[in-house]
Amino acid sequence: MKAARRLDPAPSEDAADPETIRLREKGTEKVHVYEGWAWEEEAPEDKPDWMPGEITKGNVSKQGVEHLEEI
Repeated sequence: MKAARRLDPAPSEDAADPETIRLREKGTEKVHVYEGWAWEEEAPEDKPDWMPGEITKGNVSKQGVEHLEEI
């Protein structure tokens, strides 16, 4: 989710274009593959003072796990 929120946000969730995100698991030869997307939304009414008026939200869908080959 953190990686998805760092993508360029779309104006709405419906307009978001999924991008492939690959994350390597530390200490292993596994690479987790996700489809991620981000969009901007209005902050809730009860937001704290420091929060901006628009926030970036993200979502991911796991596609699978790849294994790296030893060289």
